[in-house]
Amino acid sequence: MLEYGTVANRLFFINKGCLRLYYSNDDQSIITRFMAFENTFLTSIVSFISREPSTEYIQAVEASELLVITYEDFLI
Repeated sequence: MLEYGTVANRLFFINKGCLRLYYSNDDQSIITRFMAFENTFLTSIVSFISREPSTEYIQAVEASELLVITYEDFLI
C-alpha cells in the first residue's frame, strides 16, 4: 500500500481490517512502528505532509475495507 522511497499520497481510514506501518533499519531488521485497526486513520505522516519519499512501508495484514483520500483531495 506504500513502498519505501515513494511519497505517501494516500490517507487510509480503516472500516474493517488491520494495517501495519513498518520500516527496515541498517541491519535489515524489520520494525513495526504502528498497527492500525478499525475506525482509525493511517499514513506515513511525515511523507504525507512533507511530500518527501517515505522511509516506511504500509501493508494490509488481513483482508481490509478502507476509505482512501488522496493528498490532493485532502487539501480541498
